[in-house]
Amino acid sequence: MATAASTRYRAPLNGCPKQPDVAAFVLGALTPAEERATMAHVAGCGICQATLQEFATLPDLLALVPRSVIELIDRSRTTPPVPR
Repeated sequence: MATAASTRYRAPLNGCPKQPDVAAFVLGALTPAEERATMAHVAGCGICQATLQEFATLPDLLALVPRSVIELIDRSRTTPPVPR
């Protein structure tokens, strides 16, 4: 069964097509099966190991985003743009 993470376009960031999976892994956005596959891949891929280290602090940084900003982003997704 294909999931959203496995069906979206994946452009390599620095030479490995699995790098977007590493970012999604750090954010907790993968299914358990995708998570296991990503962990197995990272174990043997230096590029993805470096990517994992680079992204490791991302969840902590996102936690610093004020709730008001998150709410503004949520509203912007559901509110049609104002014509100019």
